[in-house]
Formats: sequence, structure tokens, C-alpha cells
Amino acid sequence: MLLLSFLGEQPLPALLPLWNNNAYTATCLMPTELTEDLAQIISSFIKDDPQLSPVQVVPYFKVSAYDLEKTEQTLHKMIAQIQNICPEPICINLTGGTKIMSMAGMMVAYEQGYPMIYVATEKNTVIHISPGETDYESYPLEVKITIAQYFAAHGIETSLDHSFLHPEEHTQHPLKEGDPLEAYVYEQALQSGYFDDVQRDLFIRKEIRDGQSLLRELDLVVIKNGRLAVCSCKSGKYDPEYLFNLEAVTAREKFGIYCGKVLVSGQDTFSEYRHIEFKENDVPLVYGDRLPYIADILLLATEM
Repeated sequence: MLLLSFLGEQPLPALLPLWNNNAYTATCLMPTELTEDLAQIISSFIKDDPQLSPVQVVPYFKVSAYDLEKTEQTLHKMIAQIQNICPEPICINLTGGTKIMSMAGMMVAYEQGYPMIYVATEKNTVIHISPGETDYESYPLEVKITIAQYFAAHGIETSLDHSFLHPEEHTQHPLKEGDPLEAYVYEQALQSGYFDDVQRDLFIRKEIRDGQSLLRELDLVVIKNGRLAVCSCKSGKYDPEYLFNLEAVTAREKFGIYCGKVLVSGQDTFSEYRHIEFKENDVPLVYGDRLPYIADILLLATEM
């Protein structure tokens, strides 16, 4: 089956169904002018990913983000062309893109009798919709991918080595004050058995322009069912920059990923103001008697 996926600013809505269901033997992305670069990244990623490489990647085509009639016309035209090179049954993924794009997809699907899916990550389900049927079916979203796969899908390199010359080898550095706290959190996450992958002291790098790259080190990263959480561990006195740096990981103009975030501190007490600040930013603040529950808190963060 050929999966046609609208593409917004995040790659996972187009990739999760492919990881989740091997019935999709081909895929075609439908980006807008603004997401064409991401379509190129994802197309290359699928071809290189160990789990998705058998999936045929049909060249993407662009659609209008806010012109319903134009998008519908484009879909009719391009689907007819695609069927000449990939005569597979078609399913339309409505998850990514704008609401106008999804509406156009539904109109075409109902006109042509194509099945549709919607990925509801907050419920870990994939909703299947069939034209002419009032009820829809839901299937579990169950994917097992590594942290490296997650970042690669976003066009981000990962390495345990600061130089990126030996990605599988940890960079050696002098012992830091925060190492014991970081090691404790790592062991708790690893021993919990909750996660598909756990990485400590991970460097991520993304090229932005003219050969320049953004580089950041992440204290701890976990992933469960295709959903990521980043944890920052700070043993010394709290600095407001800690929260700012953690938020920067997901900033659109920087790394542009969407994930849960947790800050672990060795500090014994925090003011009410700090608690409110973290709550408003949807970042759990873990310290003191909450530390033994860090694995459970990280698991919840993957679901945020």
C-alpha cells in the first residue's frame, strides 16, 4: 500500500505509521513551500534507515497550505501520475500539515474511496477511517526506534564523541561535580526497563547554513514508543540559564524537535517562584525525595 503523508514542521507523523505497519510498502510526502527541505531530509532518511529502507520512496510533491481548492486539484493530478509509477492501493495520512491540507485530503479520499489514517500520539493509537463507514477503527501505535534514529529523522547527527569522529566512543573528560547525579539518573532509567533506548552524554549537531553547525551536549536522553525526553542534571546551585538551555533544544530556529524535558537538581530546596516557572514551561523539576522516582517521571515526560 502507498501512504501519502502531508508534511508539517515535524517529521514523525509521516514516519510513525511506516515504523508501525509494514503493510505500507511505499510512501510519498506532500510538503508545502516551507517544509520542502524537511521532505528532502525525510526522503533520504527513509532510504538509509535500517527499518524503513525496504519502503519505496516516491518523489514528493508540494501542496498549498491554505488554498483548499488548489490543494484538492493538486492531489487529483499528482495521484494520477504517481499511480503510473507505483500502482499500489492508496492510503492518505491526514496527520501532518495544516487543517486545510487535511480537509483537502479527506475530500479526495471520499471522492475516490481511499482509506485514511490519523496518528494520535497522545493516545498511542492510529485511527483508520474508511469512506462510507460511520465507525472508525483504532490500532495501537507500537514502534521501537533508537535515539539516533529519532534525531536522524530531524536531520540531526548524534555522537558520544565530541569530535564526531568516533560516534560510538564516549569522549573522555575529567570528572565533573555533577557526574554522580547524572550517573544515578542514568542507572535508574536503564534499570527501569521502561525505555527503548537510553543515552548519556550525547552530542547532537545540526547544520544550519554555509557549513556552520549548532552543537549541544545532552546529559541524558530516553525514548519510548517513538517519543523522546531530554533530561538535564545539575548538582550545584541553580542557575536560570539551566531552564533556558533545556528549552533551546526544541527551539524552532535551532534544533526544532518536539520532546519532553526534565530538569534534575542536587539542590535541596526551591522557591515557590521556581516551581511556578517550571510548571508554566511544562518541565518537571526533580530533586530531593522525588529523585528515586526519576524513571517514572522520565516516562511521563515522553508522553507530554
